[in-house]
Amino acid sequence: MIALWNNCAAAATQRVAATGEPDLMTQWPLAGLGLLLLGLVADVYLLLRWRQRRTVSAKPWGLSALLAAVGICVAVFLSVGIIGLVLCLRLTATLILLASTEVLLLAVLLFCLRLENISWQEAFGLHESSLTHALLMGAAFFLAVQPPLLALATLRDWFCHLFSIKITVQDLVLQLLNADSRPLMAVVIVFAVVVAPLCEETFFRGLAYPAIKQRWGAAVALTITSVLFAVIHFHLPSFPLLLALAVALALAYEYTGSLLTPITMHALFNLLNVVAILLYRANP
Repeated sequence: MIALWNNCAAAATQRVAATGEPDLMTQWPLAGLGLLLLGLVADVYLLLRWRQRRTVSAKPWGLSALLAAVGICVAVFLSVGIIGLVLCLRLTATLILLASTEVLLLAVLLFCLRLENISWQEAFGLHESSLTHALLMGAAFFLAVQPPLLALATLRDWFCHLFSIKITVQDLVLQLLNADSRPLMAVVIVFAVVVAPLCEETFFRGLAYPAIKQRWGAAVALTITSVLFAVIHFHLPSFPLLLALAVALALAYEYTGSLLTPITMHALFNLLNVVAILLYRANP
């Protein structure tokens, strides 16, 4: 979930008016500028310390286990989608069902790891870095990704303006912007800030990345998982930004070897966008 930013206030104001999407650099220029400057500092810090990274260690599963997990996930989510359509569930109930399904799949994964005598600390490198260090590195990568995303958003918006392509808004952003009930807002926020980062990072970076890396190397693993991460959000205008975010999440995992780092980064990123949307709702 991404709130798309510009560095041009006039262009951003036009886009907010046209799509109803909040824009940090327009609505809160000082906050946006501060975030950008902190991001540049974080970029320099991480680049200087990159050689000290721990990297993601080899995991006791391979591509066959990964493909089995993918098959199970696809089957479960298709079943959930069919159930939602048959029962004509309201949006709030649908999101709760989806979030519950993702959490259940995560619990099943942890149970399967335990059956194989693999602790979740070992599986996801949580012993590779202290809790404090992993959280701080997640915050650092969250800041570091802001400048490149801002540059990409500017290029994307320029390209769309040049060819008269309309920029649409992601469904979750629209739901939060237009939510007319507190329960729906609460469900969307919990899904975006807690469930999505935890489950998506566990699958894409925790399971898929090391399995592919062990077979074809880090570059191929980073490329495949990042492209798939961007594709499964089913929002073409956000694709380049989601792709860049996914690359940064994989690099964050490589930096500490702890999955908690990209989870923290992902959660902070979604939280920032949720806050921007809520502030925009209060002061459109």
